[in-house]
Amino acid sequence: MEILIVEDEAEIANLIQLYLEKEGFTCRCARDGLSALKIFAEQKPDLVILDLLVPGLDGLEVCARIRSRPRDKDPYILMLTARGEEIDRIVWLSTRR
Repeated sequence: MEILIVEDEAEIANLIQLYLEKEGFTCRCARDGLSALKIFAEQKPDLVILDLLVPGLDGLEVCARIRSRPRDKDPYILMLTARGEEIDRIVWLSTRR
């Protein structure tokens, strides 16, 4: 399984990558939204672990752009964020098809 980790804090990204690779997953990391979209186009991951508060394009915009691309199978997207207010969840759900 190919996983794209989109996280601007290096320690968090490295820790996630370490544990996932220990379990046999293949991971790549992006530190900002634009890099994430570039890697996504190249890698075509099965799962995207996406921080909402990344520089450049924020996580919601990255999610919307990923979802707008035609693919045989959409990747799973796991939101990773410190934001937990109800309005944040509503906004995220509105980015889904």
